[in-house]
Amino acid sequence: MHVSIRNSRLLLAADDIRPTDESDLCEGSGAPAGDLPILRPDGTRRFGQVRSAVRENALWSAVMLASSATALPREAAAALRQGMLEVIERDDNLVCVGFATDALYRLSAGMGGEALEQAEAVMEAEPVMCYASSARAKRFAAAAYGVVS
Repeated sequence: MHVSIRNSRLLLAADDIRPTDESDLCEGSGAPAGDLPILRPDGTRRFGQVRSAVRENALWSAVMLASSATALPREAAAALRQGMLEVIERDDNLVCVGFATDALYRLSAGMGGEALEQAEAVMEAEPVMCYASSARAKRFAAAAYGVVS
């Protein structure tokens, strides 16, 4: 298990989300490793075991679209970005939130300015961050748009 806590935040590696007896797919296993629950402000668990292969695949497609954000009309990129913000805020699946965060950062890097600042704030505020996804999104932004964070 490769979980590290830094600044009260969990950084996950790809093998931290594993199949269980109830789910043969790595679909949002419910929580990061260990007994550290991630709670919403109302005290309920932030993540749950959610079968969501279709949503995960759709969100991976959003990452691919975000990687070609310059080919999207600005209105479409803005709508996709807003959708990713909603997924990050509402989804119970840890994997979906990770893909949405990746797509959000890529889209925001292309928009620059306030959009990028908001994406960085969202990434910083999330209690759980997939290190690999975060690193890929930032490498993409640096290569495609010259964004250094």
